Amino acid sequence: MQLLLALTVYASYLQALPAMTAPFLAAEFQLDDARITAIAGFVSLGAFGTAALARMADRHGRRRLVLACFALLPVLSLASALAPGIVSYAVAQIGVSALMGALFTGIVVVMIERASESRRAEGQAWFGFAGAVGGGLAVGFAALGERMPWGWRGFWLVAALPLLAVEAVRRGLGETERFRRARDDGHVAASHARDLFLGPWRRRSIALLFVAALRPIALFATANWPYYYMVKSLALSPATASLVFVLGGGIGQLGNPVGARLANTWGRRPTAVWGSALAVASGIAFYWIPLGPDARPPPSRSRTACSRASSSRRPCARPSRGSPG
Repeated sequence: MQLLLALTVYASYLQALPAMTAPFLAAEFQLDDARITAIAGFVSLGAFGTAALARMADRHGRRRLVLACFALLPVLSLASALAPGIVSYAVAQIGVSALMGALFTGIVVVMIERASESRRAEGQAWFGFAGAVGGGLAVGFAALGERMPWGWRGFWLVAALPLLAVEAVRRGLGETERFRRARDDGHVAASHARDLFLGPWRRRSIALLFVAALRPIALFATANWPYYYMVKSLALSPATASLVFVLGGGIGQLGNPVGARLANTWGRRPTAVWGSALAVASGIAFYWIPLGPDARPPPSRSRTACSRASSSRRPCARPSRGSPG
């Protein structure tokens, strides 16, 4: 259990890094909001890699998937830290996204298969706490900002250090008993991905795929974008924005034991539905906070066009009276 929690801390640190590094990335490469979101869109292509890798857990075992992802993530983190340009950085991040998603998948499956029915909700609560610890580490580094050695690249250099622990994880992580039994009984060789869309599982599988497609949209807006928004749009310092995340995340830890208790008493499905709905609604409410006097609102199209024209020493056409801006 301790090893799985440690792996969760690492995976959650990686998950939080792109959002924490976004303001520093924008400053170094002179990227506007549109380009930052475009990079995030390209990085999300890693989800296809996650889907392919997750199938590896059903074919070759949970242990092999977790080990492979854990061994490769530090290498791609190092590539992200040393990226000379935005293209090479985005390519490395696509790989990080694919492996990180697969690592999370493997950890959750191992945790569920090892925990008894009565302890699964508690295990998920500890999983959430470990995730908060990993995200908190990323927030802490973001608070240091440019004072940290090598700036935002230092965030990714830290993510490369677990390469030294690969051998220890290999020795300490075993295969789940459930997968061993399924493999010995021939169920693994006889299983196919298309089985999910046949028979009684068809309806639920399609619904889960639909939810999985929409989930990253809500997560990006409510979990990944707020730090960039506070630094770039609300003009808060990285340290202040990190403090907001730490305080909010600390209060949010109360949701782990509460969610575990509700899952055991109220049920998994209503807890998941109402918890997700309230979380997304709270994230949307965050953007209704009025801008302060020192905040920098997003530039209008005409202002952005003028700034680009001035940087290229071209004349800026003034909008007519009937045009907006």
